[in-house]
Amino acid sequence: MLQNNNGTFVGTHDSQKKDMRIYFSFLMLLFSYSVTAQRVQEKTITISPFKKLENYEHFKRLVMHTGEAYINHIDGFEFEWGYTYELKVNETRLEPRLSDGTSARYTLKAIISKTPVNDSLTFRLFLSPDKYYHPSNYSDPADNSAFQKISERVYRYHDEVEIEIPEELETEFIHFLSSTQTRQGEFYYLGPNRIRLRSLE
Repeated sequence: MLQNNNGTFVGTHDSQKKDMRIYFSFLMLLFSYSVTAQRVQEKTITISPFKKLENYEHFKRLVMHTGEAYINHIDGFEFEWGYTYELKVNETRLEPRLSDGTSARYTLKAIISKTPVNDSLTFRLFLSPDKYYHPSNYSDPADNSAFQKISERVYRYHDEVEIEIPEELETEFIHFLSSTQTRQGEFYYLGPNRIRLRSLE
């Protein structure tokens, strides 16, 4: 107990409780700032000029890839096949991970470079005729097709990239579409979002 100038006694307990509340509030503020700083990081990443087929929860999809990770979406960024990108992004780590395994979200800050690939460059891409794993995931069989024919020997794959089929591979490709097999194709670029099949493995 302390005595003030009026001769009355003042307890120190309430004062100590107030000091402790201020102290713990300050600690929580520091902790919150630390966690936020750890979860959000500015990074520079390089995006390859083609996507890869990923087996997702109930269906298959095409995803971007870097040397370190597969990325389904970057807020504010629109991908074009046939270009190598260097991007500045904010990476937000998700803890815990989402139910589908996603561990990070990305937001575009700047496109540092967008470089067209050489016409002679080839790449390999897995092809699957179906979008879904099980018939229960769709009502109309046409909804399950990963390929939509848009003109003679030209198909759109997963609503993203147009694939030209050379005449000498047309019969083999049509047979593949009627199967449930996943096969790997070798391709080269024709232009933005358009590629040509070179061989089917």
